[in-house]
This record gives sequence, structure tokens and C-alpha cells, in this order.
Amino acid sequence: MTIGKAWEMAQPARRRKQDSPYDIVIVDAPASGHGIGMLAAPRTYRDAVRVGTIARQAEKIDAFLTDREATGIVAVALPEEMPVNETADLEARLAAELDLVVDRVVVNGVYPERFSSEDAAAIAAVDPPDMVATALRTATWQHARARAQRSQLRRLRRLLSAPATTLPFLFEEDTEREVFERLADDLGRRRL
Repeated sequence: MTIGKAWEMAQPARRRKQDSPYDIVIVDAPASGHGIGMLAAPRTYRDAVRVGTIARQAEKIDAFLTDREATGIVAVALPEEMPVNETADLEARLAAELDLVVDRVVVNGVYPERFSSEDAAAIAAVDPPDMVATALRTATWQHARARAQRSQLRRLRRLLSAPATTLPFLFEEDTEREVFERLADDLGRRRL
């Protein structure tokens, strides 16, 4: 029903005449395995029923989902080992099972590279008072985290055929609308 409702909302001619068409419909699908099931549902119903209204409706929805001009798939992942594995598996399964293509991967929560390896080594070599030591340990931890994320990002790009776009980790405690607008502008400039 969810994917059917998304299809209905994406139609230029709305069911109720007073409803305006949407410019774009975004479906925040569940995790990869469940998302594949949701995208496969119209085809499953079509194949199970084969004739009648439900089969025809399921065929229309499946045709819409596989129309690259009408539908795009954007996967979102963190730059960590398991999400990278799941995203690579998602791309492969979508292609093999549903003949669908991941158009873009957004890698969320990427730490900035604030220190070079040389900087991190110099920081680690310092023997400061306790309060300064805590700050320096935090800096070296952040450097290690950023390096690990970059490694996973390189791995993701090797594994996927879809391009990957990164979004920064937000260090703000409370995220206001302006922060989300800044992220949206950043994605818009990259022309997903």
C-alpha cells in the first residue's frame, strides 16, 4: 500500500481534481532488505494475481518504478563498514532482483579532515597537563575517525557503480531549520 500511495502521489493527474500535482515525491524507505521488499511488492502482486484490476494496477506501479525518467533511487549510508556493506549489497540486489539502478549514494555524517597524519603524530607525542591532554586525545580520536571514514568512503566508491556524495557530520547539539537548509543547498549544488 505504501508504494502504491507513493505512485498515486507522483501522478500528474491527481485522483481528486482539486489536488495539485507534486513536483517531486520522496519516499523514505525502510532499511535495505525491507526496502527491496517494498519495491518488489507491485511485481509480486502482479505475478501472483496475473489478471484483473489488481494485476493491472500492480503492473502500472512496477512500470513506474522501473522508469528511470520517472523514478530515481538514492541510498543513504554512514561511512562505516556495515553500512558500506549493506549499500553495496542493496545496489547489487536491486540490479539482480528488480532491474533497478541506484542513481546516487549520499554518505552522511562524514567527519572533516582537520589534521594531517603528521599533525596527529605531533599531537600524540605531547605530554601536557590533564585538561590539555583530554583535548589532544579528542583531536587524535577525531583524526583517526576521519581517516577510518575516508577509508570506508573509498571502499564504497570502489564497490558501487553509483556516484557517492558526502554530507558533513553536524557537531551542533540542536539542529535548526537553517542547518537542514544548508545541507539541502549543498546537495542541490551537487546536482543529485
